[in-house]
Amino acid sequence: MNIEISPFSLPSIATLGIPPSKSRMARAIVIAGLTGDLAFVEKLLQHPTSDIRHAAQGMYKLIHDDAPVHLHLGQSGTALRLLTAVASLISKEVYITGDAQLLRRPLIPLLNALRSMGAEIVCTDKEGFAPLHILPHPLRSTSEIDATTWGSSQYLSALLLIAPQLPGGLKIKYDGKMPSFKYVDLTLRMMMDAGAHFHQTSEMIEVEEGKYRETLTYNISGDWSSAAYWIALLALSPDLKELIIPNLVADPTQADSCIIDLMERLEVTYRPGEAVIRKSGAVSLPQKINLSGSPDLFPILSVCYCLLSIPVEISGLEQLRFKESPRLETMCKGLEKLGYGVKQIGEGTFHYDGRPPHSSIEEPVTIDSKDDHRITMAFSIASIFLPHPILITDRESVRKSFPTFFRSLEFLNLSHQKGLYIRKSQMEDLDRMEELYANARNFMHTHGNPNQWTGGYPTREQLVKDINKGGSYLCCDSATGNIEGVFYFVLEPEPTYAVIYEGRWLSDRPYGVIHRIASAGNRRRVAQYCFKWCGTLCESIRIDTYKDNQPMLRAIKKAGFVPCGTILLRDGSPRLAFQKDID
Repeated sequence: MNIEISPFSLPSIATLGIPPSKSRMARAIVIAGLTGDLAFVEKLLQHPTSDIRHAAQGMYKLIHDDAPVHLHLGQSGTALRLLTAVASLISKEVYITGDAQLLRRPLIPLLNALRSMGAEIVCTDKEGFAPLHILPHPLRSTSEIDATTWGSSQYLSALLLIAPQLPGGLKIKYDGKMPSFKYVDLTLRMMMDAGAHFHQTSEMIEVEEGKYRETLTYNISGDWSSAAYWIALLALSPDLKELIIPNLVADPTQADSCIIDLMERLEVTYRPGEAVIRKSGAVSLPQKINLSGSPDLFPILSVCYCLLSIPVEISGLEQLRFKESPRLETMCKGLEKLGYGVKQIGEGTFHYDGRPPHSSIEEPVTIDSKDDHRITMAFSIASIFLPHPILITDRESVRKSFPTFFRSLEFLNLSHQKGLYIRKSQMEDLDRMEELYANARNFMHTHGNPNQWTGGYPTREQLVKDINKGGSYLCCDSATGNIEGVFYFVLEPEPTYAVIYEGRWLSDRPYGVIHRIASAGNRRRVAQYCFKWCGTLCESIRIDTYKDNQPMLRAIKKAGFVPCGTILLRDGSPRLAFQKDID
């Protein structure tokens, strides 16, 4: 399916969500599976981000299913590398395949290392590539693995994750200049947090034999690779001055966080639960950079350079030919169609001459993204600032890493129209929040709904809990900053929704839940705006309310929620339950 995006105006301040870090999530899935924590893995079997879903489904099958185990990993290169190592460890017969793009991903260094430890792996089509047939054979200790010439950090991460369960552990000689080595740092950090022991020097990593802890807490922060697209919006837009990204934290182990350092005049402040990025002037970029450590930034950065007319030479892009598409070549073809003077030099360098696009562009322009999610998103950002709409192929490709991307773009336009934005509640907001809830209680009790929110609910103690949990949000006026609404929203199961009476839930999709929504009464349709924002973070939303709360019932139905039945609160009080699945 294709998508046509026309230019639109941006608000002065915007809040845009991002998915959880794919890199952190994939490693957490492997560690959880190796500890036998299938409950964590099961929660992700229907995750809307296909890379996370494929990793979870693959890990679950490897641990749970009887042999032979058949894995189809879609386009997930991370899942392919990590789960190939796990499959070699568990001594089961395993078949691994995936989409055509995945079968182009090279595996030779990883396969050779696993074979040196006793793994029996057959490449059923072409040596060094999936599909794979892994035969049951116990891995043995080996003196040392030499990874100094490896071209991908994922090979090293795959071996490190299984190393604690190898007889005698594992020694790996490495080169810190390996492309994307920060992801190795991420792997080691998560292993250490899970109880693994290792010694690291500038040339060697030695992992001790042992076990991961059985009881773990996985704190998965937001994905900097996805945040880069919203940061590019801030850099490119003359109107957007401030960007709020919930669940984005300072995380040097996510290599793509370097985008903030590359863009001058962007300043980031980390508040509890969110990052606030402000622009102090026209953004500038260096004219020569090497992206070997963060090649996934290339598509959106190349768009930024062209739209800002900043000449550049970007090197370190050799690994892009093994991505979902030959990414350097595909980006150059697309930018050339838009009239920019770009060219590919060799296998790993991009050059742009800095000149504005020539005027001989035939409309409409069609960009072939080659089913590559990062190219689809990069040109979608570009289309907002071009003088004419462009047609981009393979809209559904974004489901690989950022399934709500296009919904977020639509919400951005809505934010401009409404003059509103969302932010996390902070402790200094408590007095105003209590005032809003008091007004809401008074309104309900004088308009035919005296039995809801009694006894001063929600109490200040409850609001503090909401803030500390990271689920309390405010809807604010873009011009004044005044708080116009407050609500609670989390992406986790609601215990009182486990049983539903007089009906059934619309679906069993993973969902977000909305509670305690109240408006200041100064602006119309604040609830609709808040519902829309929640829909940029998930594929399904559930909500409940009291039968006499007619204003909320009207708002819920207007937003497209479907009545599902009745649920009981902890005190046994009934509430009408609704769900909305978002396509």
